[in-house]
Amino acid sequence: MQETYLKKALLIDRSFNGEETRVAVVKDGVLEEFDHELSFKRLKKGNVYLAQVTRVEAALQAAFLEFGEKKQGFLAFSEIHPGYYQNKESQENILENSKTPELHSTSVQPHLALEGGENEEPPEHEIKSVRQKNFTPRIQDVIKKGQIILVQVVKDARGNKGAALTTYISLAGRFIVFMPNSPGQTKISRKITDKAERKHLTEMSENLDISEGMSVILRTSGLGRTEKELKRDYDRLTRVWTKIEELSKNAKEVPMLLCEENDLIYRAFRDFYSNDIEEIWVEDKESFKKAQNIMKMFMPAHRKRVKLYQETECTLFEKYSLESMISDLYQPTVLLPSGGYLIINQTEALVSIDVNSGKSIRERAMEETALKTNLEAAQAIGRQLRLRDLSGLIVIDFIDMPSHRYGQVEKLLEDALKVDRARIQMGKISQFGLLEMSRQRLRQSLFESIAKPCHACHGHGYVLSDSALAMRVLRDIARHASRSSPTSQLTVKVSMEVGHVLANQYRKYLTQLEESMGISIQLHIQPERQFDTVEMVNLPSISELSLLNSTPCESSDAEKVSAKSLSSPITPEVNGEAGGAVEGYKDTVSESKESVKNSTFSESLEEQSVGRPVKKSRRYGRRKPNTQPSGLSDTVNLEPSAQVSTIESSQTAEESSLDANYDSKSFSSLSRDTVESHGKLSSVNNGFEPTKEHHEHLNPGLMEMAKAFELKALKRRYRRGRVFLKEKVLEGA
Repeated sequence: MQETYLKKALLIDRSFNGEETRVAVVKDGVLEEFDHELSFKRLKKGNVYLAQVTRVEAALQAAFLEFGEKKQGFLAFSEIHPGYYQNKESQENILENSKTPELHSTSVQPHLALEGGENEEPPEHEIKSVRQKNFTPRIQDVIKKGQIILVQVVKDARGNKGAALTTYISLAGRFIVFMPNSPGQTKISRKITDKAERKHLTEMSENLDISEGMSVILRTSGLGRTEKELKRDYDRLTRVWTKIEELSKNAKEVPMLLCEENDLIYRAFRDFYSNDIEEIWVEDKESFKKAQNIMKMFMPAHRKRVKLYQETECTLFEKYSLESMISDLYQPTVLLPSGGYLIINQTEALVSIDVNSGKSIRERAMEETALKTNLEAAQAIGRQLRLRDLSGLIVIDFIDMPSHRYGQVEKLLEDALKVDRARIQMGKISQFGLLEMSRQRLRQSLFESIAKPCHACHGHGYVLSDSALAMRVLRDIARHASRSSPTSQLTVKVSMEVGHVLANQYRKYLTQLEESMGISIQLHIQPERQFDTVEMVNLPSISELSLLNSTPCESSDAEKVSAKSLSSPITPEVNGEAGGAVEGYKDTVSESKESVKNSTFSESLEEQSVGRPVKKSRRYGRRKPNTQPSGLSDTVNLEPSAQVSTIESSQTAEESSLDANYDSKSFSSLSRDTVESHGKLSSVNNGFEPTKEHHEHLNPGLMEMAKAFELKALKRRYRRGRVFLKEKVLEGA
């Protein structure tokens, strides 16, 4: 059910047992304001804490405070009230010489803005600078480690940075911002430009009985209010401050939360509500009662505007067709009425907005088309900045047009930004068609609050191609192979995409690498593996095991560790439907890189877990049985790749001959035969089956483990109904 409403309405949706709260302002069927909050991810900005100094940094002229969160807060020296100075001489000199100070606007308090409108966030207050011109103290002289300070969060923690703090407390109300420790005269929002209105507000503020050492700011929402309404708002804020002072004096532990910023429903009435809002719909009963109490506190005469939404056919946001509008806010593209569109990209340094004409070709002249698209873009940008909460440096790339038309676009953009409650500084369009502006950060952007970096590209938006990743794996294989001893087996585990490239495009290179290094390379393809990870497992040869186990384990502590690492049980690895691949006695080495993190790239040229062989490259064609040249097999087998030596008590003459004629070139000198499942079965590790003499040198525990692994491997192969064996081609056979 979708309807279009020509009224301005405030909608409140509290879903999932209060886990998520969403607030929207709709005017003429268009989404004007939107905000949402998760109960488990509430922001700290505006909270007041009793904190303790943990570190004073002279180089930064700042202090770090413990205030109850995981990361310590950052307190700049300019944000420390002189009342906290431990050096009495510095404190007296500054306070005595602050009778005619200059107004100092603190830039680290983004939750307050003098340039807000009716729906503004509490405006950023101007405090009097208490610095003496000829006396500049240093933070290390006036602030000490362990000192207790009352602070307020003005900027939430982001990334590796902790929260920004200030000692100049400000409490925001519906019509007034109360600053209990910032002395000065009453200030009025700059957006109130009418001289008569400013004079009237100044006269009413004189009757508020503001105590010495305190000050207030009259917000834009105070326009047209009576003296009684302003007085009620001021008295409520002073009661909150009195309670904060009492809690701080009686605190038994530090750090301690003294005052928490109100939830989204309260802030919606404080910042979004205006006289032209005709309806307030609340979907949840509990939130409905809360909304009524808030409205009774702020504007009792408008309490009847709060209504409970009880329809069951569709949700409140669906009735106003808001779900699709909210979904569009998470997309980078914004469509314009004439067919043009915007592309909005957020980066670490700035927010870029690109204006494109798209299908906007209705105008006869190119200049008229560019101007019309730019005007539509300017109006849309002002709205998107509010809805998406984009902040920081913003660069807009308008369509090229004559310079004498720049003023029209700049004027329309400036008008669109007037209703924004954030403080904005806007430049002019440059000769390159770029306009730079900065917007105050009120909170996390809409996208940051619901999204997380991609695990594949880590937020960059791009990943390496399969071929590039395959070549990186080849370099890692070559480097790892150069460190491995001859006759050892190197198992490389890769993803499906990279495995196909290695098996088809770089097959010859792998064969050459085996021959030159004298090692065996097993390629395991794991479909479930992340495409940009690789893991390499180095299996020692039987001769190395014999040498390591020939010395009794009790000889020394170092030898005990070596023997234990070789004989400790190892769980066989199972790759999907293809069954387990017994890795044998693993000496695992993980190769780590930035784009090949904690890496791994797995399955064997003889194994593919998805249950079907890798498609052959046409250039190899079909080969006759038992006549293929040395190198890797033509296709990826479905059988487990890791080969485990079968431990037998007796050997045939042929097996003894195989032992005697064994050399290190495993894959490049092996042929593959399919053997029927009758009689005893044996598999050869690296083309080599150990003789009885080798068995006598092996540790007994190692022997038992090998037998257990061999039995498991054989059972899996029996279930498959076939066994692939690799046998060493006997010299002279």
